[in-house]
Amino acid sequence: MYHLFFLIFLAAVCVQVNSRCLDTGGVNTAVKAWLKDKPSAETNYGPIADWEFCSGVSFHKLFRDAKYFNEDLSSWNTSNVTDMERMFEYAESFNQDISGWDTAAVTSMRGMFYDAESFNQNVSEWDIA
Repeated sequence: MYHLFFLIFLAAVCVQVNSRCLDTGGVNTAVKAWLKDKPSAETNYGPIADWEFCSGVSFHKLFRDAKYFNEDLSSWNTSNVTDMERMFEYAESFNQDISGWDTAAVTSMRGMFYDAESFNQNVSEWDIA
């Protein structure tokens, strides 16, 4: 019985370790790593589409100057994000459907798509109140 309890406990700990959220510093580090060396970043952080974010995380300037970035981020759960200011500024190639993002907690989107020349997706359903 003790061994069964220990195995269940160990499995629960492993699940928690593998589903860690990224805070503001963590997501900035992960994006920089991903832009520099995608295979290495995926080894450390998993596929970019699967990243999870901690409460209060900021995406401020997250993909700024990432001229060739155009990955599908539609599956991101952005309900914990508070800042998207200048997130895709100068991300000239980015043009993915992110219309399903939950933006209710976001307090600033100023310049979010500034000079993101390719972006033409419909985000009119976002909660920006």
